[in-house]
Amino acid sequence: MKHFLQKKNLLGLSLFLIIAVVFFSYTDLFQNKNLKQTINYDDIQPVAQINKLKKDSPDLFAKYMNDIRKGFGEDRPDYPANYRIKELLKATNLNSTAGLSKLAKTNVVNWTERGPGNVSGRTRSIVVDPDDATFNTWYVGSVGGGVWKTTDAGASWTNLTASLPNLATSVLVMSESNHDIMYLGTGEGFANLDQIMGSGIWKTTDRGATWTQLPSTANLNFQNVTRLIINPSNPDIVVVSTSVGWKGTNVTSGIWMTTDGGNSWTKKYNSNSRVEDLVANPGNFNTQYASVNRVGIVKSFNGGNSWVSSSSGIIGVARMEIAVAPTDTSKIYASTDLADGTVTLYVSDDGGATWYPSVDPGGNKDWLGGQGWYDNAIAVDPYDATTVYVAGVNIMKLTIGTGTSTSSPQILKVDEINTSSFLNLVNSQIYLGSDFAGATNVVDSDYSSVEIRFGPGMSQKAYRFTTPGGSGQPATNYTYKDYVDVPFEVWDTDNNKQLMVSFRDEQDDGSWNLFDRNNAPGGIGREYTFISAVPYSSTPDANIAVNEGIQYKSIFTMWPELPNGATFDPNNLPTSKIVINWGTVTQKNITTTVITDAYAEFGPGPNPWSLVHPDHHNLTIVKTNTATQSFRLLDGNDGGVTYSDNKGSSFIKTLNGYNTTQFYGVDKMPHNNKYIGGTQDNGSWLSGINPTASSAWSSTPGGDGFEAAWNYRDPKQLLESSQFNDIYKSTNGGGSWTSIGGFSKGSVTAPFLTRIAKSKLAPDRIFVVGKTAIFRSENFGDTWAVIPMSNKPGWNGK
Repeated sequence: MKHFLQKKNLLGLSLFLIIAVVFFSYTDLFQNKNLKQTINYDDIQPVAQINKLKKDSPDLFAKYMNDIRKGFGEDRPDYPANYRIKELLKATNLNSTAGLSKLAKTNVVNWTERGPGNVSGRTRSIVVDPDDATFNTWYVGSVGGGVWKTTDAGASWTNLTASLPNLATSVLVMSESNHDIMYLGTGEGFANLDQIMGSGIWKTTDRGATWTQLPSTANLNFQNVTRLIINPSNPDIVVVSTSVGWKGTNVTSGIWMTTDGGNSWTKKYNSNSRVEDLVANPGNFNTQYASVNRVGIVKSFNGGNSWVSSSSGIIGVARMEIAVAPTDTSKIYASTDLADGTVTLYVSDDGGATWYPSVDPGGNKDWLGGQGWYDNAIAVDPYDATTVYVAGVNIMKLTIGTGTSTSSPQILKVDEINTSSFLNLVNSQIYLGSDFAGATNVVDSDYSSVEIRFGPGMSQKAYRFTTPGGSGQPATNYTYKDYVDVPFEVWDTDNNKQLMVSFRDEQDDGSWNLFDRNNAPGGIGREYTFISAVPYSSTPDANIAVNEGIQYKSIFTMWPELPNGATFDPNNLPTSKIVINWGTVTQKNITTTVITDAYAEFGPGPNPWSLVHPDHHNLTIVKTNTATQSFRLLDGNDGGVTYSDNKGSSFIKTLNGYNTTQFYGVDKMPHNNKYIGGTQDNGSWLSGINPTASSAWSSTPGGDGFEAAWNYRDPKQLLESSQFNDIYKSTNGGGSWTSIGGFSKGSVTAPFLTRIAKSKLAPDRIFVVGKTAIFRSENFGDTWAVIPMSNKPGWNGK
């Protein structure tokens, strides 16, 4: 990642430690009454439930990227759209972006690149040049380093956007009718807090030699361009999907079209949810499909001009990635991150009119690893419409069988009817009672379809509970208070009977009321609500009206909160309802073959993490020999690009000179040009003396690499770190490393972002932050003193 020290960065997470270093270098007393850390980890995306050491935490990385760019009291950065491009044009005295591609030759600022030349970063887009009969010429989009080109299958690389500001490339597409024309969409719009903000759409008419920003996209509407498709017969007709990265703006996600090469755009589909994938039928551009997070799939029959729902059978979804089988375009597949954090492949045999979830009779395998919101990719075998490749944390091959089966009873879907003015469901989902806070005495026959009804005349009694520790408490901490009125009724619609309901009174104010989380006392606006399969009565049930009573016959749980900017009046709610549909579905049978297994979840495999980097964002397939039905499978992941010419039996890495590493922190050896730094999803790395752009660095221990520190007096001593204060020390210049302790470690007691603060004035003095204390060492990490901070004014222990 190209780092820029900006005003907001200096007010970000590092500010506290910078001040701490200065003060502690001169005194043992320090008290900060003004600073306020504003990170809130209660709202992070689901993370992979893997009981192994993962190299990264993409959900927390997204929050980190947001927090270092915002000021205190802000929930998001307030930088104006396209600010980087505007500032660069002013600094270079250029009137348009057309001249920026020539800046590299003028060497305006004399920077020396130090590498590493063997560590590549997150890659979301790959184009294989159709004019190269060897299939070795690729154009690749990196989210932390712009567009790169190789003509020898990754043996060497050329940066095509070296003179431009960091282009967070999310999608790159070449015109079928004119291969000199490519469009580049920027901005990662897949997480609630966008990892790297974009700067609209860029275009080249000379196959990447020069690039120009389309002025019509230099605004918030195009800050996150997720997908882009070009009419195969006319390069001026382009359809794009967009995702708004920040709440609180008047800009919505959607689908846009240009018919004049990007000079002007018309919005064809509007959505309050992220539109994250967009594909065209490879045989008919007029037929297009798009996926809308938490909604499903929409379809166009007229080249993107209008859109209709095409989600029959799709339930409980979050992000979906779509692929159309080239040999039978009626077969459509969707790699789906479900709202509950699990995964399924949805299958359609009729062009998206109806969809079926899939099941492997031999046992389902989770290729998304619980983080499909972040890494999710799919492609269909170009010769076989029943073979599908999917990828997330791992890559797998799915073979679609002919049989079907019936699922166990489950939540089919949740309909929110006219509730948007006063209620949001956190994560847009309803949970099973047993999956949230636990359930007791529940039998299968207790489950049914349920409606939660609001409006005039709707009211019933509910059991009010409190928890002393606030959010995230187990059922044992739920203390029963009383039986109070709530402004809704709960009905079992299968059996036409009213049901009991409980809630956790977050503010302990005696009533069920909703808050906007930005204005809620304590920053949490949820009143967790628990539905029990017990017939309603105005008299409390002794099984529920006790401590921990929320678990009794608990069948469903919801997390409601007030939408941003709304007001809550329980006496004036509109006629509305939340409908929980319960039942069974027909499933397509599939067979799963594991291709990569990064964390050895599925037994010994041929491709350990060291060969194929996990966290896959793009699968591109190109035919190489139709007579033998051969193809090349290219994979864009958090470690760059790998490819396979034997359908995944083995892979080849392409790390030589694709310099797109995203650094969290770096330090320099005193009095010498040698460096150590921590990188996103690639650990920490140590250079040699006087490295160049092509120099290979050496790996050091750790997962996500974070801060590093070199002792200013003794160059043989240095520290490196990964997430949650996992810190290693070397006393021989990086030849060997030892894990050090004496301070808070792990997600419970340490923040995700590991910070190591040092001072040249006292080279052996080191500071590390925990959730309730600062830790100080006077011997470069060998022993530590604890400085409690949990009760200090302005201290946020997260």
